[in-house]
Amino acid sequence: MHAKSILALVLSALVPYTLAAPTNGLTVCPNSAGSLTVDSLSVTPQPLIAGKNVTITASGNVGEVITDGAKAVLTLSLGFIPVRREEVNICQDSAAAGLPCPIPVGPNKISFVRTVPDAVPAGTYQMRVDATNADGKRIVCFNGPLTVAKA
Repeated sequence: MHAKSILALVLSALVPYTLAAPTNGLTVCPNSAGSLTVDSLSVTPQPLIAGKNVTITASGNVGEVITDGAKAVLTLSLGFIPVRREEVNICQDSAAAGLPCPIPVGPNKISFVRTVPDAVPAGTYQMRVDATNADGKRIVCFNGPLTVAKA
C-alpha cells in the first residue's frame, strides 16, 4: 500500500487547517484544542478513486504562526488494526501546495489536484491526523474515514 502517497494527499489537503465542525465525516479528536479553524473543505470525488485525480480545496484561519519543524502524524487503520503510521514535515508539504512557511496568522486558502495511486487497495480506512507545532503545541487533531474505490 502506498500510504505515503495517501498521507501526502490527506495532509496537503487538510493541514494546516482544523475542523470547526464535522466535515466530510471528519471530526475533531476528543479533548483536543488546536490553534486553527476551517471555514470550508471540499474533496471531490467522494470516495477517492484509485488511479484518478482528486481535487481538494480548503479555506480557514490560522490562529498561531506555524513554524518550520511543525509535524503531523497520520495513522491509518483497517478496523481496529493499524496498517500505517507516517510522520510528515508540515512546512514541506505546505510549500509543495503553494503555502509559504512559516505559515502566517490569518486567513489562508489552498487548492490543488493530486492523483490517487493505482496500487492503493479499495476500502474504508480509519484515519487520525495529529499535528503539532515545532514547540509541541497542538495545531490540529482529527479522525475520520478515508474511502478509496477502484475505477
